[in-house]
Amino acid sequence: MSTNTNPNSNSNIHVNSISQNSFISTYLRPTPTFAESKKNDKHTNGITYKTLTYNLDSSISKEFNSIYTNKICSVLLKNDCVLFGDFVIEFFSNNTLDFTKTIYAYGELTLRHIIERDLYGKIYTKKVNEYPIYGCTEYKYRCVHDNRVYEIIIYYLNYVQKIDCSFIKDNMILNIDTLTISRKEIKAVSYINEYGELHDQDVPLPLGNLIEDIAKKKFYINTTIKQIDHYNRIILFINTGWSNATSSLLKEKQSTYIGKMCEICHDKIAKGEKIVILKCKHFFHRECWYETLKQNILNNKTEVINCPTCRKSYYIHEVI
Repeated sequence: MSTNTNPNSNSNIHVNSISQNSFISTYLRPTPTFAESKKNDKHTNGITYKTLTYNLDSSISKEFNSIYTNKICSVLLKNDCVLFGDFVIEFFSNNTLDFTKTIYAYGELTLRHIIERDLYGKIYTKKVNEYPIYGCTEYKYRCVHDNRVYEIIIYYLNYVQKIDCSFIKDNMILNIDTLTISRKEIKAVSYINEYGELHDQDVPLPLGNLIEDIAKKKFYINTTIKQIDHYNRIILFINTGWSNATSSLLKEKQSTYIGKMCEICHDKIAKGEKIVILKCKHFFHRECWYETLKQNILNNKTEVINCPTCRKSYYIHEVI
């Protein structure tokens, strides 16, 4: 979904002065109201939908141009880098540029020297990692500008327009990671399949749903969790108020379990302590369970974990 970010453009869409109705019609595709869905029940299989609405006083549209006027971001965007990850998510979630978060991007390998030329005098350190499995090179930059430190990671690909499935699965583990900002547009990224066609199977949510998920602080896990840095990132999201919509953990009243024993640490559950309940109905202190997940990833390197009590198997992304 394209948006005009050039203040000198003659387009009728201006990000800073956009009205609520035009914002929704431009960026979102409202689903039917309750009455409409009941009227068209045979087409919706009995499922009712709500209309998406947003309060523009706290929306991304008010400060949208700030990402294009920032000296570091403007260099990346000018050279056709595509921004994604926590920095972009924070921008849409809280309407602010949070440079405590790493700026992730992918870009054309042929433009690397131009990007580094444009960042000349700002790059403090540079590290390089090769990832031949999906044909890209990772460059980690630490830049200093106006007494501020910027951490930047750019994945240089041979062909940005032909982004590989493995790149998305390894670097965009959450559905909200696929929300990207480029020089020309905001969109949910797609990859090219083996026939050279855009393939959206692993990116199931359209743009409006992604923005709604970010507004609700909710995410879906796109892939298996085998790397500890992916696990730590998901736990950080959860500990800061986000919810994992992929989770199959049961939600029951915590008071039911006060005084009962956690099968991991063998201590009694006290009032106010958070717990997790698996589908097999076995329950544990949340921190005990998270530590068990962490150790499973570190030691076993598998995407499956067993209940400590009954040994029932679960995928890790289901029980975070």
